[in-house]
Amino acid sequence: MKKQGVYECEKCHEVFNLNAAELKDMVPVLIGYACTYCRIKRGYKQPDDHDLEKLKFIEDLLPPFPVPTQRFYYSRDRPFLTKRRIESVDRLFDKRNLITLSVLFHEICNYPDEELRELFKLAFSAGLEFVCRLNPLRPGAKGYSTRSGLTVHELWIPAVHCLNNPLIIFFDRLKKVIAGKRESYERCRNVKFARDINDILKGKANCLIVEDSATNLDRLLCGRCDKDPVEKNRCEGCIDFIFTDPPYGESIQTYELDFFRNAWLFPDRLDFWRDEIVINRNQGKDREIYYLYMRRVFECLYKLLKPEHYMVLTFHSSFIDVYNTIIIGATVAGFKLEKVIYQPPAVPSAKQSLHPYTSAIGDYYIRFKKPREAKKPELPTSYDEKVFERVVIRHIKEIIASRGEPTPYSVILKEIYPRLEREGFLLYAKPERIQKILEKYGEVLEE
Repeated sequence: MKKQGVYECEKCHEVFNLNAAELKDMVPVLIGYACTYCRIKRGYKQPDDHDLEKLKFIEDLLPPFPVPTQRFYYSRDRPFLTKRRIESVDRLFDKRNLITLSVLFHEICNYPDEELRELFKLAFSAGLEFVCRLNPLRPGAKGYSTRSGLTVHELWIPAVHCLNNPLIIFFDRLKKVIAGKRESYERCRNVKFARDINDILKGKANCLIVEDSATNLDRLLCGRCDKDPVEKNRCEGCIDFIFTDPPYGESIQTYELDFFRNAWLFPDRLDFWRDEIVINRNQGKDREIYYLYMRRVFECLYKLLKPEHYMVLTFHSSFIDVYNTIIIGATVAGFKLEKVIYQPPAVPSAKQSLHPYTSAIGDYYIRFKKPREAKKPELPTSYDEKVFERVVIRHIKEIIASRGEPTPYSVILKEIYPRLEREGFLLYAKPERIQKILEKYGEVLEE
């Protein structure tokens, strides 16, 4: 082994990454069981010849009903960014679990009551991560932890993983879903669901759920009002407050990580990645595409929000340029940046512990206001770099002086953007410019 996860073949000396190496064969090393006679809730044993013979017999069987076999690729030469060690959905499961899931899902799909059928599907999909090879086996206080589920933002199969019984997991998830439904019923008993925005505006309902791309939000909410000027005027600028949690650029590939669930539930509707707002080179979406998508969404939200009212968004990402893209997109849409609140994580990450003054880790709550007079700023064509540099240095010194102690990058970032906005430099304040200034004058700032 040359370094963690990277190995060299002893014969040909080729270097390969174990985390990305294709899985050829898997060997059972431990079997968990429960005994109803001696009331052992969880015991463990090494597989014996009888167990291995039974597993070999199961391996030769075929699932009695269709199972998803979709590959983790956008096209032949464009794999998912999160793909590791496995080629297709069915390979995430061993043959025993694949057969069990095929029977279970077939019965669910043929259940006569539609509402219960959808409830069962929810419980089914919630349990998939615990019955596939993405579920790591971890030492615990009492034996082993067998229900870790997805622990990283990748379709990564750990060397030692745990395949739980699908039926046990399904009924466990079903109990939790029912408990959640009971709680939501108690909390939301006064909620009345709307068919469209007009039901909300006329007081007939108080909740509207929209299942579509956020880039179509204004059309979805106000599209029916286009032919009626009175209704259109009533719809635009009808929202009192917006709270949103935008996608985090390349940090979390939501479509890819949920693909193995959607392949079971919606096998004929798997092309919605085209509308995903994300940075993903294999989807053909770079930072500029992400910016254009985000600006389009903020333009929709600006159109719907009442003047002199607020939009608050929460943001969590260590990529400062994505943070900058969010702020610039909202500002270009017409919003005015007012305040940034930083909430540090309860437990600092390894990266933040090692680099506390250059890592922006934690949650940001960013408040924007829609001004009464609509005035969208224009992107600057040029600025005097030296003037910008002096302004940034002055504000950084003021921020550090006001705190009177070493100041993490996350705090500087939180404070400096509203200050630069007030001086007209916000649209020029790209993170690499601020980072370069910090690196250039780091020693001076420390003094």
